[in-house]
Amino acid sequence: MPAIGVPGAPPPPPPGFGGSLPGGPAGGGSAPGAPGSPGPKAKGWRPSKKLVIIGSAVILVLVAAMVALFIVKDIIRGGEKSPEAAGIKLIESVNNKDIVGLFTTIAPHERDSVMRLQTVVVDKFKEFGIAEALKKVSPEVSEAADSGKFVLDGVEITVSGVTPVVTEISADFAQLSFNSGEVHTVIHPDQTKGALRSALDAADKTDVIENTVLIPDLGPNEDGLVLIAAKTDGRWYLSPMLSALELGSMMAEDSSGMVAKGAVPDKFPAGGDSPQEAASAAVRNAVSAVNGADPALLAPSLVKDEAAAFYMYADLWNSSGAGGSSQKVKLGASSFTQGPQDGNRALTFVENVSLSVDGDTVSISDSCFSDPEGDKTCHNGSGYAKNYSSPSANPMSLFTVDGKFGLTTVKEDGKWKVSVLDTATDMAISWLNSLTKEQALALLRLDRTDAPSGAMTVGKAEDVAFNSAGYAVRTLEIDTAQNVILGGGDSGVSASVYSADLQDETHSSSSSSYSSHSSYFELKPGSYVVVLFAADEWQELFDAEGNKVTYSASVTPATYVEPATIEHSTAKYNGSLTSYNDGSEMLELDIPKGTTDKLVMSGVDGSAFKNYVVEIDGKKQTVPVGDGVEHVIVLPAKNGLVNLSVSVGEQQDQNVARPLAGFDARARYELEFVKK
Repeated sequence: MPAIGVPGAPPPPPPGFGGSLPGGPAGGGSAPGAPGSPGPKAKGWRPSKKLVIIGSAVILVLVAAMVALFIVKDIIRGGEKSPEAAGIKLIESVNNKDIVGLFTTIAPHERDSVMRLQTVVVDKFKEFGIAEALKKVSPEVSEAADSGKFVLDGVEITVSGVTPVVTEISADFAQLSFNSGEVHTVIHPDQTKGALRSALDAADKTDVIENTVLIPDLGPNEDGLVLIAAKTDGRWYLSPMLSALELGSMMAEDSSGMVAKGAVPDKFPAGGDSPQEAASAAVRNAVSAVNGADPALLAPSLVKDEAAAFYMYADLWNSSGAGGSSQKVKLGASSFTQGPQDGNRALTFVENVSLSVDGDTVSISDSCFSDPEGDKTCHNGSGYAKNYSSPSANPMSLFTVDGKFGLTTVKEDGKWKVSVLDTATDMAISWLNSLTKEQALALLRLDRTDAPSGAMTVGKAEDVAFNSAGYAVRTLEIDTAQNVILGGGDSGVSASVYSADLQDETHSSSSSSYSSHSSYFELKPGSYVVVLFAADEWQELFDAEGNKVTYSASVTPATYVEPATIEHSTAKYNGSLTSYNDGSEMLELDIPKGTTDKLVMSGVDGSAFKNYVVEIDGKKQTVPVGDGVEHVIVLPAKNGLVNLSVSVGEQQDQNVARPLAGFDARARYELEFVKK
């Protein structure tokens, strides 16, 4: 099974295809490959340091929990003899802080899918150096990042007074109700370790945290906690998937009235003779389910535990208001090709599927889809994209495995069925495998931790090569305090600036003057790390070429000087002299230190005179009327606020001002600061 890997590295082995599957949905199994998640060039939202620390701690907790889950793959069986025993085992595991025991109560199909995914997550966490990156930006989580451990030292959990009440749904499914007892938790922050300690440090929690929750207060109607148990190969397990749907059903009842729970058949319909046949049948049944506003119509195509979910909770779909559309979907072609197979799990890829609504047809092939206008969009093989300059997941990658649209099928009772859970897992794994290290860092807002690929100097142009995530990291030395422009203008490049230790970000400021619209960084003497973000042109190339994209742009860090202004707000001033103001006007100029702007004037029109007299800092200059030429006004050597007067000039003596004669007489002129 071809897999998309990191450029420059050998292709990774097919995700999830490495051995036969334990258990599965009543004889089914689990599967391969999956989703994920992309400025003026305005940069996207960038979190505060505290949010980065807390977010980093959360990431570590999740990864560490997955590591703990991985241990259970060596447990042969798990499960209990009855639904009630499974509920009691859950309570005992929580009381004993027995993570392994806790996960043995989870339904094998769901547990196996999570384990396949977490294996890839942990591998990518190490391959991309996420722990080291987190350590650079968040010293508070460095120990947890180094150890990768999730332990419950310093945590006391006591569940008491709880007895599960069992209600049979069918021979293989039961409802467990917990409507008595309490959960008492005590956390001693100074005794905690690893990821939990890091999360508490990030939240600045040092005092003992104690909390008691009454179990009857849980649930949307405060009527306790409800879990669904399922039997697989004669053993009873808890199903997070079915329990989540039950919670959704309870919430829907609370908001919109009764939601009926469908019956689960004693015998499930047989599947297809091949993975391709099973996939085609699933598409046909999915169209029927949409047209009939009845999700249960899809159930016959799914593995048993997922089919049970669709049978039991079909009414939840309609109660949400999602069913009953008057528009009907018409299925045209529906063909698949078989992909890699491992044991009782096999991938199928779309060969040709076409769907029509009111005459508009959408066609899907293995890696492209065509809209009703015939425009074709194809997957570029990467799970990365930029959305309004912010890193995000490529939407197409969320529905592909190894760059192709498809479904995962499982052989169950000698026939093939589609598994929604395994399909989603394979898509998630595939998405992770399609990312480069740079893209992973960008998605986690850790791009600044990447190794700088060069140094920048103010006033010196540099050709910057942008990586597969559309950014480049450089260092910058500042000798004297100054405002610095990085990118912007015609380059389309934007930037973020950090201290050398990556702990502090210098946010850009915007010019408050008339029309400069410039963003600059107020930098003190010192060393900085600069992250440059490519212009929109990079995204256009990336959309076509994916992770193989190459793109560079010239960037010149420049000292920023506020532009000179007229009357404190504008670069261009349209003046008018009238007989009412005696043919003269006084203006105030603001000339910043270091400005290179020049002041030009042109006389637009006038009557009975030939020149304007401009006086600035005691010196007079003349500007002819209506000659179509911009005349440079000599500015004084000093900076700051300067007064300038404009008057009508005598024809005989051009430097002598005179009143503008005549009723309602007018004369117009233009003044403008322009770049040299």
